[in-house]
Amino acid sequence: MVNFSFKRAFAITWKEFIKIKMDPTALGMVILIPILQIILFGYSIEFFPKHLPAAIVSYDDSPFTRRFIQAIQSTNYFKVIQGNTKEETAKKWMQTGKINYILTIPVKFTHDLVRGNNPHILLEADASAPGIMGTVPQAVDDLQHVLFHRELQGALSYLPTPPPPFIADVHAVYNPNLLTTYSIVPALIGVVILISLSYITSLAIIEEKEAGNIEVLLNSHVQPMEIMIGKYFSYMIIGYLQLFGTLYLAGVLLFHVPIRGSQILFLLVSLPYLTGNVLLGLSVSAIAKTQLQAQELTTFFFLPSILLSGFLFPFYGMPYWAQAIGNLLPLTHYMRIASGIMLKDYSWIDVLPDLWPILAFVLVMTLLFIFSFKRTLD
Repeated sequence: MVNFSFKRAFAITWKEFIKIKMDPTALGMVILIPILQIILFGYSIEFFPKHLPAAIVSYDDSPFTRRFIQAIQSTNYFKVIQGNTKEETAKKWMQTGKINYILTIPVKFTHDLVRGNNPHILLEADASAPGIMGTVPQAVDDLQHVLFHRELQGALSYLPTPPPPFIADVHAVYNPNLLTTYSIVPALIGVVILISLSYITSLAIIEEKEAGNIEVLLNSHVQPMEIMIGKYFSYMIIGYLQLFGTLYLAGVLLFHVPIRGSQILFLLVSLPYLTGNVLLGLSVSAIAKTQLQAQELTTFFFLPSILLSGFLFPFYGMPYWAQAIGNLLPLTHYMRIASGIMLKDYSWIDVLPDLWPILAFVLVMTLLFIFSFKRTLD
């Protein structure tokens, strides 16, 4: 029978603490990164988002419509980005993701209201974005019962309350059946590729260093640039295999999410996104001294990407500083591109506003990888 000793067990525990203490970088990542993430996400995540961008399309100008628009803005659920907007402009804004809602007031709204005919107001919501069909449509529905109580007095007190003086019709655009897969799968493609591709590449060079293979490769007259390019192409092939698997096998065959735009365009604009993730992982692998450091650095990047990109919460419902951070992350823009091509039939012109930030990220990661890899070889 083996004699168990708590003294020996505690000695091993103390040895591990000494090992961590001798590596201040790892100690800082283990302690500081979780604290920073809690502070960051605690202030930025909002389950009941407010100030979501909306456009007003009004075909009726009266004190009642002005009162309605004023009340809509005072709820704090909407942020009306412009007064009265043309219908074509509003629809284009929704297609490109500039707004989440369109409120349309019909021509004879006031006429039907004062006659007790219960006019209808149309609320269109971009249901391709996660979390949009939540509390905001309910806020508009609640306005039906309280909005015009003061105005419908005196000569208009004959109007029946209840029922409400007007009716709000909610229309889910781009996802009329409110299928969760339609709003989540395009974004999930970017998330899965980010996590898996950046994680496996973050260990690519660190494993070579720990096994001593880097020195063997250099002694065999393989040039550093050849190593860099070889690793890049190998992981890009893996990246496209992941893209084909998530897009066609899972997204289209299993969940039946349509691809309404150009599939060639989707595959082409995915190139810089895959490149950015590969270079991110390779840079982390070149910078990190241990596999633990590589894993912590990778987690520090993809966790904010998931929480601040609009994947789980409406992007415009976050504070402005959180939106600024989110706009620096390639996942934010790739999600918009993927959702736009699959559900909104994006063209080349439509993807450009979200393509150039990804290209800028690729440039930064390229420079970082070249610098970090040269330093590793030295």
